[in-house]
Amino acid sequence: MVFGPARSRGLILSIVLQSAGLFMWVGALTSRVSELETKAVRAIDAGERVIGLEAEMREVRRVLQRIEAKLDRRAANADAGPPPPLP
Repeated sequence: MVFGPARSRGLILSIVLQSAGLFMWVGALTSRVSELETKAVRAIDAGERVIGLEAEMREVRRVLQRIEAKLDRRAANADAGPPPPLP
């Protein structure tokens, strides 16, 4: 099958346009993947920060319980006699 010059130019132009479209699609896809990778890293960082904050909150609760226990003991001792000296 023999193609004429006009048909060959049309075929070449079609291939060039399709290739350009493919390159544009790949570029957009690469940009989207990069954006998603950045968001995933941020999500991991946020998760690590939450874990750290949870550990700090446990420590704060523990200290608060100690303070409450001391205050309760002082209140009980105040009923029994003079307040004990501060440590």
